[in-house]
Amino acid sequence: MPIRLPALDHEAFVYAAQLQPAGLRTNGVLIDITHCGIYNSDLHNARNDWGHTIYPVVPGYEIVGTVRAVGNEAGLHKVGDRVAIGCMVDACMHCDHCEAGLEQCCMTGTDNGKDRQDGSITFGGYSDQIVCREDFVPKGEKATPVVYEGRSRNQFGLVTFEWLVEGSQK
Repeated sequence: MPIRLPALDHEAFVYAAQLQPAGLRTNGVLIDITHCGIYNSDLHNARNDWGHTIYPVVPGYEIVGTVRAVGNEAGLHKVGDRVAIGCMVDACMHCDHCEAGLEQCCMTGTDNGKDRQDGSITFGGYSDQIVCREDFVPKGEKATPVVYEGRSRNQFGLVTFEWLVEGSQK
């Protein structure tokens, strides 16, 4: 079972825990996470500053990793591909927004969203694995963290956690 870093309530700090991830869907990919962004919105979400957090919450989006498994109807990725995920893991793909290419208006977020199929809470990138609909997973060599303007970013423009770790070791 993957290790995740959840907050249990608005006063709790994150800690290592084992929480069950969503199962791999026919159109999905299971990703081993190597890097994850850290943003002020992650802290607001963990502390329930916006009043809609569901606990336990595992924050984190702008994720980079490697495909571990693919669903039997997924054809965009293969095991071993280097990939990235932004802030969404799913959308219905048939409403007016989705048909107009505006899936972000219908999205299920990476963290603290409601899974469209089983109603469970989605867990974000402060984990070692994540499951995502293949349509929201860009791939390629560019899904690699690089230093850009003093911060570590991958070439999709995703801020990663790596620069914090590197900075703490100097």
